Amino acid sequence: MRRNLLPILMSMVLLSPLAIDIYLPSMPTMATEFAVSASDVQSTLVLFLFAMGLGQVLIGPLADRYGRRPVAIFGILLYGASSLLAAAAIE
Repeated sequence: MRRNLLPILMSMVLLSPLAIDIYLPSMPTMATEFAVSASDVQSTLVLFLFAMGLGQVLIGPLADRYGRRPVAIFGILLYGASSLLAAAAIE
């Protein structure tokens, strides 16, 4: 394995836990900012976990067909774009 591959793989593995660690503490603030009840915001957690599970089911066959590198790069770009859109939703 190449030496510079390990940091890239570690950063990819950390994206999912990082997302949930940022998401959970921000739930009360999201409820306030979007003027919805706390239970409405908590229901989005189910969608978040469903999307994470569905992503695992879809990414596996895509990685087998197209290779892991292009699928990983696309996933990282999609994650970054989604994060920017989420940050823009508050403003």
